[in-house]
Amino acid sequence: MINARKIILLISIIALTPFMVLSVLLLINVVNPMQMMFLTRFTVENQCGQTIWVTPIGTVGEAGRKYQLPIYYYSCPALPSVKTGEFRIPAGSKKEIIYDFDDINFSELVIRLEDNSYFQLVADPIPTDDQYHSPRKSHFTISSIDDLSPVQDNVYAAAKIYRGMLLGCVLQYGEVIIIFIYWRLNKAYKKLYRAKRSRPRSLF
Repeated sequence: MINARKIILLISIIALTPFMVLSVLLLINVVNPMQMMFLTRFTVENQCGQTIWVTPIGTVGEAGRKYQLPIYYYSCPALPSVKTGEFRIPAGSKKEIIYDFDDINFSELVIRLEDNSYFQLVADPIPTDDQYHSPRKSHFTISSIDDLSPVQDNVYAAAKIYRGMLLGCVLQYGEVIIIFIYWRLNKAYKKLYRAKRSRPRSLF
């Protein structure tokens, strides 16, 4: 019975080893200076007297394609966020947003009100120029809804089509699970190995 379990554990460890190595490399990437150098932040302050929901939009390429920004929970370690839009900001409060500006220019803020009306604040009027850079401004204040513009169709579409970073998060946080499973398998294998060695040998 012990030999069967030992063989199963050994096969599992061998099969999981490449994924464990990859997981370690990806986990190291969260503190990779080359990764973190592209992370920047800006703040949205809500002074319009009502709760708003904001979705940061970026522009990619000379064609000006619109996407939601790749948002991160932290800049060090660089942990991606599953949520990339619909950030709730109550009246009188502010929200700091961290994102990766590599391959995308932050260009608009889509603002949704409680009655589901949409507006936009332009962060970069010419986002296809000087690609790719950190935001032109690091602080945006929503003082009055009347100061905002009607949301453009392509910007609205980008805000409504959830881009998200689910795959990135699965890869990022799945690393920890794989490493933990690998550690547990090794621990169980060593326990069986020690149990076998400690068994008294038969004299016959």
